[in-house]
Amino acid sequence: MGVVTLEVLLSSEQYELLSDVARHRQQPPAQISAEAIADWLEREARRREGLRILRTMPQRAVAGSEDAPRDLARNHDRYLYETRQP
Repeated sequence: MGVVTLEVLLSSEQYELLSDVARHRQQPPAQISAEAIADWLEREARRREGLRILRTMPQRAVAGSEDAPRDLARNHDRYLYETRQP
């Protein structure tokens, strides 16, 4: 996996908070930032997968697909915000 440099503009207040967290965790601010971005990207991927499931639900239900969830009304938040277990 390659590494790319990303320039991010923060307000001075945001940078102070980031620096404080970095000092407390004894890690560089760049590492804290990279971890925060990685966490957000993981949540975003799960959210997109949940939306994909919801969007394809009608077609899968009509087609009688075996993998179509039968608990969508009760567990829609799980499909949107959590990792779907096969």
